[in-house]
Amino acid sequence: MGGERGSIGHDRPTQGPQAVRRSRPRWLRGPAQIPDHRRWKGGTNTSTPSPRRAAWCARQAPASSGFEEKNGRVNCVKDQYFGDVNDYRKFGLLRGLTSERDLRLSICWALTRSDGRTDGSKTQYLENPSIWRRFDPELFAFLRQQVVDRGDRRVGAIEGTRVLGDCNFFSETLPREEAARDGYFERLCDLAARTDLVFFDPDNGLGVKSTPRGCPNSEKYVYPSELASVFSLGPSILLYQHFPRRPRTQFTQWLARSLCELLGSERAVAFITPHVLFLLVPNRRHWAALRAGAERVAGRWSGQIGVVHLSRLGNLRPVPFDAFGPREAAPVAA
Repeated sequence: MGGERGSIGHDRPTQGPQAVRRSRPRWLRGPAQIPDHRRWKGGTNTSTPSPRRAAWCARQAPASSGFEEKNGRVNCVKDQYFGDVNDYRKFGLLRGLTSERDLRLSICWALTRSDGRTDGSKTQYLENPSIWRRFDPELFAFLRQQVVDRGDRRVGAIEGTRVLGDCNFFSETLPREEAARDGYFERLCDLAARTDLVFFDPDNGLGVKSTPRGCPNSEKYVYPSELASVFSLGPSILLYQHFPRRPRTQFTQWLARSLCELLGSERAVAFITPHVLFLLVPNRRHWAALRAGAERVAGRWSGQIGVVHLSRLGNLRPVPFDAFGPREAAPVAA
């Protein structure tokens, strides 16, 4: 995988006294509980803050970690985005992957309390059914009824329907404190052990080293050790990932290869939209069904969701992001 310096596969000696260990992000090295063959080699796990950093984190914690209640219900960040164009693509992806196969789906919402922001207004697409309905008519009708007709933008609204089939929902709020997070993922693992595909829907995506586990804003992420604990039980994993401010092709390839190596998988599938990325790391026994689902998504959502197969072995296929950006997509994202 030769390439320019800084890319995933730039040339380095791999044998002899001049060999250089391949650089791996220290924050992605798993903790002690991850089996040796699935653990990053060398270094320490920096996803756990030092005592000094932990003390600082504790001082930054808000007085109350509970959600604000309004009109008898709990508010969360995802309520303000429910039903927007990104949700349309997200739920469409889940339906495409599982609708015609006997795959048991579970969703970990990774809910966080409302941040008081007013964004999440990308719902203009619901006013243009002649353009947007064709991707998934049933899903479009449901979201239009909830958002436009009822004005009900609650994540929980979809849980009482059959829009996602026999999906299981893990709707606990994701805590910041490490001990509470440990309990959260223990309970999630109980659910994951009897499911085929777990979708993680954090606010931002995979944890970053600038925000260690347990620190302020860490509740907006899931961390490598947490994904590994679920994947080791047998389900495949689908992860929501917000694009950072770096080249998207390079980031997608790096993320796919890193997670494949961490989880011991040979392949990944990237579902690319104009704004966010969904990365699928399949368990081998689910691959045939998920590959068929990915082909179905590529056909139904052409121009809105790009599907790219990636491998941690050999050269990674180029990711043609330009084909799925707002300029090329039909219709243009709201």
